Amino acid sequence: MRFKIPFIAEIKDVYSRDNFKIIREFLANHPFSKGEFKFYDLDLSAVSYPSMISVKHGLSFIPKDVIQSYLTGGTIIWNYGYFTKDNIYVTISGPCKVRFFLGRYEE
Repeated sequence: MRFKIPFIAEIKDVYSRDNFKIIREFLANHPFSKGEFKFYDLDLSAVSYPSMISVKHGLSFIPKDVIQSYLTGGTIIWNYGYFTKDNIYVTISGPCKVRFFLGRYEE
């Protein structure tokens, strides 16, 4: 997601203009603004174990990065080499619930 604050030069109030410049610089240097991510919350407790399963991701590109934020239950392996423009593939060892951000980081 790219953040844009247009027309800063046209802002007449010098303090407002400077504040928008600070905000633009902060957002331009923040790691999450240099990527495109979508949040997922999956319940994988109804799957046979161990198994590799596919999950439709709904992104318009092949994801490169996973930021896992929560896992309860079994273990999960992210099979990056199998990711496609439509699906990701994970191997799970048992029933689990997982929350993660999926997408790509780009400088």
